[in-house]
Amino acid sequence: MTPLLFISLTTAVLVLLLYWILSTLDLQERPKRKDPKSYHFETAQELFKYLEPDTDLPFDSIKIAQNRSGYRIVTWNLSQEKWEERISERAIEPDERFIILRLEKKGRMKRIYDIPVGKLNGSYEFKANNNESWTASLGFKDDTYEPILTL
Repeated sequence: MTPLLFISLTTAVLVLLLYWILSTLDLQERPKRKDPKSYHFETAQELFKYLEPDTDLPFDSIKIAQNRSGYRIVTWNLSQEKWEERISERAIEPDERFIILRLEKKGRMKRIYDIPVGKLNGSYEFKANNNESWTASLGFKDDTYEPILTL
């Protein structure tokens, strides 16, 4: 009879312990966890997209560099003197709105993109495959495009 009494007392203690735990629980509905796929995480690479253009670039120069996988960045630095000299040859107002960055894709499918940048120095990032060849020039466009800096 002793084992039966021990089993009964142990069961009673466990049932009382279970009742006590369940009665002290907060039965309010807990907020559901969000699916991790619905979070919009930012990576550290995105922070570098907003950096100022390369300040070590000498006056009157332009360069294209691989920025990250699948992207290239064109950086230019045109001096005010050269801008005014070239614009005075055409006898038009020296307005920076006319400054155009021309990107030219070489190869079978030759394409030309004219991007109005309106700044004497700066940078422009664009998507390009690794096996594509690109050239860049900075100039102005009144009726026709006239390059000032070429790569």
